[in-house]
Amino acid sequence: MTPTRAHQVRIRIDRPQLVSQVLSYLEHACVVVLVGGIGVGKSSLVRQELSAALAARQLWPYTWAPEPVGDLAWQLENFVATKLPRLPRPVVLLPTVDLGPDDIPDILRDSGVQVVATSRHGTQWALPDLVVPVGVFTRSQSVEYLTHSVRGLSGRDAGQAAEYLDDTPLALRHAVAFLRRLRRDLPIESFLRTARQYPHVVFGGEGPDDHPSSLLAEIEKDLAALASSVSPLAHDLLGALAVLRGGPLTVPGTSMQPQRSLWRPAALTLPANRQPPPPYQVRKEYRSLGQRGLVQERGDRFEMTPLKGDLTLFLFGPGPLPRFSELAESMLLNSLPLNEGEARWSDRACWAKCLESLLAVDPANVLSLQGRYCLLGAASYLLLHGRYQEAHERLSALRASWQPGRVNSPSVPLQLRLRLLDLLSQAARRIGDPRAWRYAATAHRWRRRHQAEHHRDAISSALNMLLASPHTDDGRTLLADLTTLQKSAEAGQHDQLALRIRSLKAAVQLAFHHPVKPVNDLLRLLDAQADSLGADHPDALSTLDRLAFAYAESGQDALAKQHFEAAVAGRTAALGVRHPDTLASADALEAHFRGAPPPARRQFW
Repeated sequence: MTPTRAHQVRIRIDRPQLVSQVLSYLEHACVVVLVGGIGVGKSSLVRQELSAALAARQLWPYTWAPEPVGDLAWQLENFVATKLPRLPRPVVLLPTVDLGPDDIPDILRDSGVQVVATSRHGTQWALPDLVVPVGVFTRSQSVEYLTHSVRGLSGRDAGQAAEYLDDTPLALRHAVAFLRRLRRDLPIESFLRTARQYPHVVFGGEGPDDHPSSLLAEIEKDLAALASSVSPLAHDLLGALAVLRGGPLTVPGTSMQPQRSLWRPAALTLPANRQPPPPYQVRKEYRSLGQRGLVQERGDRFEMTPLKGDLTLFLFGPGPLPRFSELAESMLLNSLPLNEGEARWSDRACWAKCLESLLAVDPANVLSLQGRYCLLGAASYLLLHGRYQEAHERLSALRASWQPGRVNSPSVPLQLRLRLLDLLSQAARRIGDPRAWRYAATAHRWRRRHQAEHHRDAISSALNMLLASPHTDDGRTLLADLTTLQKSAEAGQHDQLALRIRSLKAAVQLAFHHPVKPVNDLLRLLDAQADSLGADHPDALSTLDRLAFAYAESGQDALAKQHFEAAVAGRTAALGVRHPDTLASADALEAHFRGAPPPARRQFW
């Protein structure tokens, strides 16, 4: 980092590798082009570091600024004819505007003058011109720049800001200028909230430091040029990504969807006029946007940074927002299975691809019933993968958004609200929130009024209420209630739910150290769940974990060790090494190796 004088505002991040590469290319080429997206620092690099390096090599850097109107090639031809003969040699021309290959006339190439140009579109250039890619800062460079520029800013807060700012030099300069103008301590969360809600305040106005334009103005120029050069669908697809704060949006293909005849996309529930465009057309339009540096392609997903998404949405204005929202929703639903707010284990790959977008979208922009179920399905996926706090926060935000008096709240049906309460009860129980029982009891009370006794959702709500209840006796009351629910699930032919309740009954016996160990029952359960759900299903792995404890408590140490190891391996493969259930199985395995007894009164459900 190279500061200027101690009292100056501007602090510069040097990038000597790029300067060295440009100087090396100038030994072999007439035209060298610095290529990069908006705000990556191409112009600053040319004006500051490169100009100084050229002068040190006794080359004459000449900054050329064209007139704001008129053909660039013609202005360059005029420059060669009138001004160039009067300049000392050897001269390196440094245009202040982005150029394309067609903007550089042959007369300039034949004049012996070298040119260092800037451009946003690297694919347009070809030999003999040489291209130097210019990217954003590294995260360490961004943190260093922010902490040296803003007094009192911690490295952690600087890293959080740099992540949102995408390490873009121009965005970082805007952030520094904004934070300094306030002249008071501002929590980084407040800055980020201001940047997202009022981007014109942070990224608009005049360019920071010596930059000729602001980040918002640069993106506005790109969008203005885009309107006349791409199809209306490409314009709307860009808006759809902006609604999702950058996405990503998955363009489904045959390789993505599970090879099951029952898999049907959730978009089938939408009316005909809201069906998503064909995938091949979406890919074509997104790739055209990618060539302009507006969208990145990642396999079968297309995305833009959250910062660019927020700025793009602000510049589009509120007028087309409903159209963008409908398109984003239809494309999300086309990548997800039909559901009722539950992420099934067999569809986890689909949910994983769409999770980030489902969590980023504003609930007020999702209007269809199936779209709102998918928002709940994303929270269900978080619960499935042990991200309980995230699930609780998202569900609480959805509940607040769907309260009476909020936008679109009257159209939120009762069944959707009850599914939300069921999930919120599960999340609250996992994080120790005492409201878990109240959420489950409310859902159960309403379901008893509107659903049959043996309805799957009614049984699930009752089960959530039981698991969230305090248990002061030896678990016999809980066992009796679980037996009642098991019979109800069997009567309603909800076989998987009945198996889960049977496994929970065994967990209660283990948790309260009942004298009869449920080894045989758990063995039968494990076989049944492996056959119907798969051996890697979380319910089957929970039964396996409980079987290991049953063996341990019955004194069968060899079998206990074997099943503890299998539970740890299975949960690590299926859920990940950091999942709370994986960690619990690993802790139990470690205790067993030490010869210590398994944890008493462990939470088995």
